[in-house]
Order: sequence, then C-alpha cells, then structure tokens
Amino acid sequence: MKKCWEQEYSRLSELFLSNDDSNSRLLVSYLMDILAELDKSAGDVYIGGKEHNYDFLLENNHSVPECGAKVGSVLLNALKALKGGLKWNNIAVMHNINPQPMIASVAISTICNLYNLNGIWDFVSAGAHSMEKGIIIQLSSVFGWNESDGVFTFGGKGCLTYAVRIGLNRCCKSLSSRGLRFSCEESPVVVTSVANHYTINTVCSLLGIGIDNCIMTPVLDDDCTDIESFEEILEELLSAKKPIACIIISGGNTLHLAVDNVNAVCDVVDKLALKYRLSYKPYIYLDFVVGWPWMFFVDYDFKINKLSIPLKTIKKIRTISDKLCGINRVDGFGVDFHKTGFCPYVSSLFITKYGAELHSIHKDEVKLLSKNDYGNNFSQHHMIEHSRSIAPIFSAFVAMQLSGKNGFRSYIVNMLRVSDVIVSTLSNSGFEYLNPFSCGFASVFCPIRASCDYSYDSLLNSTIEDIEIYNSYVFELFNYLLSKEKNDIGDFILRFLPQYCKARNGENVAVIVVYPMAMCSTENNIKPIAEKIVSVKKKFDKLLSDGERYIKKNNSMPNHVPK
Repeated sequence: MKKCWEQEYSRLSELFLSNDDSNSRLLVSYLMDILAELDKSAGDVYIGGKEHNYDFLLENNHSVPECGAKVGSVLLNALKALKGGLKWNNIAVMHNINPQPMIASVAISTICNLYNLNGIWDFVSAGAHSMEKGIIIQLSSVFGWNESDGVFTFGGKGCLTYAVRIGLNRCCKSLSSRGLRFSCEESPVVVTSVANHYTINTVCSLLGIGIDNCIMTPVLDDDCTDIESFEEILEELLSAKKPIACIIISGGNTLHLAVDNVNAVCDVVDKLALKYRLSYKPYIYLDFVVGWPWMFFVDYDFKINKLSIPLKTIKKIRTISDKLCGINRVDGFGVDFHKTGFCPYVSSLFITKYGAELHSIHKDEVKLLSKNDYGNNFSQHHMIEHSRSIAPIFSAFVAMQLSGKNGFRSYIVNMLRVSDVIVSTLSNSGFEYLNPFSCGFASVFCPIRASCDYSYDSLLNSTIEDIEIYNSYVFELFNYLLSKEKNDIGDFILRFLPQYCKARNGENVAVIVVYPMAMCSTENNIKPIAEKIVSVKKKFDKLLSDGERYIKKNNSMPNHVPK
C-alpha cells in the first residue's frame, strides 16, 4: 500500500506531461472545456461576459491550500478571473493598439510553453537560435544590412535599453569595466522627441544616465520632430562636450503614427559629428515597435500597384514610406510582433546594424562572436535576460511567414479604410476630428455636446471650470458608451484619454480615441458600429438636456492613462 506522500505525488504527477507524451491530449481536453465555457459569451465584447468583481480571489485565499484541488474547479476559478477582459477580436473594441494574435501563432506558443525550452542556449532550445537569426536576416534585408544581429526581448522598453546601452559603449569606451563616472568626463545624454514613448525616461534612470539627461526635442503639429530645433539642441550639447549615447527617431508612435524623416535626422547627425570631430558616431535608434510593418512599403512599386490599393490610401502610406526611405542609415530598430505582428504578448525584437556591438554589450572591446557547433552557442553573455522563453520567437516566425509582405500590406490598407469610415461617420455627427494629419489607424475626437457651441481650439482658451465640465462630459459619455445596460444599443470599448493636450491655463483637456484593430473589421461592418456610436451620443445628449444643466466633475475620473 502506498504511503500518503506517494499517493499525493502520484496525484500530482498526473497533472504533467508523461514520460512518453501519451497524455498530451489532456492539454486539448482542458482547452476544449475552457472554450466551451467561453462560448457562452460568443459575440460579446467581454471574455466570459461583463464581470469586474474579482473580490473572490482575495476571499479565503489567505494561505496556501494544504491539499491540491481538482483541475476542473481550479481552472473554473481561473477562468472567472479572466471574465471581463476585453476581446480584441470584436470590432466594437477599439480601445488601443491591442491587435488579436493569429491562431496558429498562439498554437505554436502553447506547444513551446508545454515543453518549456529556455532560449538562452542552443543545446536546450532546439532550433530557436537559428530561427531567431533567420527572422533577423529577413527583416534586416529590408534595411540592406548584412552584418546585423538581434535578440528577442521583453518589450519596447527592452529594445530601448539595448539601444541606449550599445550607444553608451560608443561614447564611453571603457564603460563596462570602469563605469559611467570614470569613463566619461561629462554625463552622457539621450536625445529623443516629446512624441516618443515615455519609457525612455525609465531606461535612462535604470542605466544610470538619469532622467534629467534625457533631452526632449520639440515636434511639429503632426508630432514629428522639428528638424531645425533638433539640430540646434544637438549642436548645443556637442559644443558643451556632452557625450551623445543615443538619438531616438520616431518610427510611428501609438496615437498618431508619427514617423520622423530618417534622412533628415541622419543628415544632421552626420554633419555635426564631422563638425565637432567626434571620435564616435552617436547611436541612432529607430523606435519602430508600432510602425514597423510600414517598412514593407519601402520597396513597393506604387506605380504598378499590384494590390490595387485605392489612391486615397496610397497617399497616406506614401507619406510614411517616403520618410522611411533612409532606414539603412540608422543603427538599430525595435519590432513589437505583439502590436502589429499578430503575436501574443510578449514578442519584441531588437535588431542592431552591427552584430559585434551587441555581442560586446558588456565588454570594452567590440568583437564579433563566431557561430560554434550545435550545443556550444550561448546568448546570455550579450543579453539582459538569462531565462528566456522560445515561444515569442516561434510565434513571430509563424506569423511572419504566414503573413508575408503582402499580408502586412493588406492589413494596413484595410485598417486605414476602416478608419476613414469611422472618421467620415463621426465627424459629421457631433464629433470634431482632431488628427487629420495622422496616417495611422487611431482617430482622435472632441465630442461636441448637443446645443453647445464650442470647438477644441476654443476649449484650449477656456476657463478651468469650463474645461472641467467638458472633461466630465467626455468621461461620462465614454462610460455611457461602455454600458449596453444604460444605452440599450451596445457596448463600445473606445478610449478615454484625459491628457491629450494642455489648455493655455495648464489644464489637461480630454478626448475620445477610436482605435480599430480587429482583423474582422471591414468598411461594411464598421459603418453600422460607427452609426450606433453616434446614436448613443445623441441619446446621451438628450438625457442631459432633460436633466442637469451640466455634469459635475466625477471624482473617479482618471487624470492620467498611458498615452
């Protein structure tokens, strides 16, 4: 008879993949049970239905259970905690840059997680290293690079960290051995624009540069770098003998897809590096995590136009591709496959023009690592991570090969067309369209309350009280759109952005953002959705006209969300 611990161990072992893989179908069985439960909310905008009360997770969970529970009950509780999550595949969910992953990409990720291979060493990660290198070669070919290398990392912040760290090695030659204090006479700086992602401040802090040494250059009305101001600031820094660790070019920000003119930025850097006789070249990083699929239009023949892209859409695409025509001149770029590459979180890739710089990231001497026989290749010596899943690599490979250039191109075309329908419907029905300069998917709107005579520009010159009333109106409209129980029409997951810009008096002025991403969105099926949004607003405005003179400031209104 088995001892108690043996019985418990036997029960536990049944939850794992067996020695001969014979019980692998358990995974399928678990998935089928979960999917059957989720089918009850098919077509909803929420996973498993609208449920945001998760107190049950804290009740009776004050200690680790003495005995393990049954699989069914544990998975059911886990699924309850998943309920209320947003379905990015639903066309009424237009909240942010959260595209749905490709099913095949999720499938291969699941298998990678089942066998749990660590991508740090080729001996324990099968072909992950070669697959990673293959993806890097494919993307580098668009840039015309043949000495590049890269690494899959934990997100856009990880990509920025690699870029700045390599840039530090360029301007502070003995940094790895002596540290910042003894390798640089002056504190190194990072130069970026105010439109680039705010995580660069965190990177500067983590790497010891300091947030104060992250220099923000101004932008034009379209969120692109003001080249004239950029040149003035860079010259001022160089004349003060400040080491330039990294210059960050916007390759498409989240809200406006602002893409800097790559050639213009590189021309300024080259000119000033020559003028000040720099012993190093400042590292130029293209923050491409959002806009990277637009690279596939750099070599697209717009005259032949094999995809028969409509002329109006071509104009937007060419605006971006023309700015990217000098991408071979940058030193590195980042790609988020989980943003616009149809992969599950997290699948980010940093690529640098010269692989030797990545291989020597923790060293003073820049040296290219040679590829050894299988089983003798390690990547932890030039990576931030030591433990690394191979799932992001495999999911990116599957998504990129299944999509191809034309797949990514057609996705961009379709979403731009969908965005045009949203703009044309809402802008004629009580929503002032604020970012016509954007060539991306997101549309920013100022909701105009019925019977009120104001514009966004007039709000920027308004009193604090008027702006508070307006912001509260936008927030309440946003919440009304969220709730079918209130509006009787449907749930619409848009985005409330409380700090789109500042008024003349310093107050934040709010907007609503409509950000279509779902693959199933089309010009035909998005039209009725947009019309329903208009109907909900009309209904909301009528309720206000029948009730209070204005909406009082809601105490729960957020004053900041990630932009």
